[in-house]
Amino acid sequence: MKLKDHNNPAKVQEIITKVNRSGGIEYASRKMEALIKEALEMLSQEKESVYKDALIDLVTYSVERRK
Repeated sequence: MKLKDHNNPAKVQEIITKVNRSGGIEYASRKMEALIKEALEMLSQEKESVYKDALIDLVTYSVERRK
């Protein structure tokens, strides 16, 4: 699919179908969950600060945004 075809509904649906059939969404979701867990574990080892809190808020927001 070429960039110029991004507004072609049939082409967009074709790509969505291929991604769904290949398990791409599930893979990306599992990978994201693992990275979020890793990030929160790393942050838990840092001393308290507004920067740490901001990063935790950002990670939490990205998780909640998916729902």
